[in-house]
Amino acid sequence: MPLRRVLGVLVGVGLFLTLVAIQRAEAPRASAVTRTAPDPAAEPMAASDGVQSARAPSGPLVVSTHAARLSVRSRVGGAIRSVPARNPWEQPLSFPVVGRRTDRAGGQWLKVLLGVRPNGVAGWVRVDRVDVARATDRIVVDVSGRTLRRWHRGRLTQEFSVAVGSASTPTPPGRFFVWARLDAWASGPYGTFVLGLSGYPPAGARATGDARLAIHGTDDPGDLGRAISHGCVRVLNDQLRHLRDVPMGTRVTIRA
Repeated sequence: MPLRRVLGVLVGVGLFLTLVAIQRAEAPRASAVTRTAPDPAAEPMAASDGVQSARAPSGPLVVSTHAARLSVRSRVGGAIRSVPARNPWEQPLSFPVVGRRTDRAGGQWLKVLLGVRPNGVAGWVRVDRVDVARATDRIVVDVSGRTLRRWHRGRLTQEFSVAVGSASTPTPPGRFFVWARLDAWASGPYGTFVLGLSGYPPAGARATGDARLAIHGTDDPGDLGRAISHGCVRVLNDQLRHLRDVPMGTRVTIRA
């Protein structure tokens, strides 16, 4: 069913998301991971509060939870905080793994991007407290080259010319992830589909406090290769269809 919200959650084309007809897009499920041998590259850290037998394999991973919030720590064995594990459209979030450690008791911890302010903040989770899955995709946006590249299972599958942020509202570099997958009105400013990202717009951008970056559509080929947006990455609608199956939690690296 269509879901209408007045939410400033994505940085838009010439204005921020105010009232857009959107609906949940079914996110592909990442394949389950069998927990096997310990990671030989893991480094010993301070002791945890219990011995863990669960292990995560090497390679790109994402974690998720069935709970409404994900419990994380600022460091292994540190204080606990929690972050939302669902977005405003009730889509379960997957958090990409960017590091791992093994504590002195043999328990394994994963460092994950959290999708909260400030951009790039991460936290640590215990492997036996979360669901772990393999990450199949990654996206790299080259701001100076005005390109977007998608890799699937290690193979480059798409490369597009895109529009990026203007000089006054640049697309910020950093490590982000796919935070929402939304259908939109084809006649609206976001094209036919939106990949909402975990990142927030740069300081000074005309955005609400909850506004986020996005990869979204445009029906204007004249946008491509130009620095004209308010921070978002615009992809031609005809090409955007090749990104509709990008899973939640997919790493999105934006390079200056």
